[in-house]
Amino acid sequence: MKPVNRIGLIIALCLSQFFIQCSSDDKKGIEEKKITEQYTDEVIMLRDFLSKSMPVDIKKIKYDFDMVAFIVDGDMIITLENARGRYNYSNSKNISKTSQRVDSYIMNPEIAASVQVYVSPGVPSDWKIAISEAITNWNKVNSSINITTQNIKSNLTIVIDSWEGNSTQGIANAYMASSTGQPGKAIFINTYFNNLSASKKINAMVHELGHNFGLTHTNELKGTLISCTPLVDYDSVMFAITHEWTGFSVYDNIAISTLYPVAVGAKKTI
Repeated sequence: MKPVNRIGLIIALCLSQFFIQCSSDDKKGIEEKKITEQYTDEVIMLRDFLSKSMPVDIKKIKYDFDMVAFIVDGDMIITLENARGRYNYSNSKNISKTSQRVDSYIMNPEIAASVQVYVSPGVPSDWKIAISEAITNWNKVNSSINITTQNIKSNLTIVIDSWEGNSTQGIANAYMASSTGQPGKAIFINTYFNNLSASKKINAMVHELGHNFGLTHTNELKGTLISCTPLVDYDSVMFAITHEWTGFSVYDNIAISTLYPVAVGAKKTI
């Protein structure tokens, strides 16, 4: 009898865990349904388009009504206008073969050569130092990207600001490059993470600028694989989990110089 009782207890425990999991999944499904029921037909269509074109699980794409933007995988921001541009451009490619532009939504070469960044006064000083270091690191890469800071923000600047978030909202998030060849227009730092090490702050800022320039996470299957780079690069600054800054990986340098090459035979000097 004892062995039978033990087996019965094990089965009961397994079943209880199964029902708990099902209940959790059901709740997530209900929450997802409530959220999506608020979406307009256009938002639903564009969300589906982004899911298929990036590609990324549609459940990882949320629409923020206040920001008028899609939040992809927690920290990549694509405005509604940007999503419309991507959708229209994708359709135009299907009916026209005259376009010479790569469908990866990176910066136009002339814009990459003169990227402007404005740091809002309210950004904590430690983060300002990290931003400065991140810009220096990007400028050292052998690519056509050249970043300068501006004292006045405009429609042409990447605006870096901060907000008081919580632990579930991520260290920072950034707008992705637009379908018109402009860099993502902003980065928002979550001051909940002010206690991060200086090294991790630098890594986070380099990472978010990467999103502004069109790079996606190296441990996800979003976007087009860049030539001569692996499917996954855990050492990459574009890895989704923030780590201590150790510099760009070998494949980071290959990817960046491939997307934003300097003139043939030239090497950028700082």
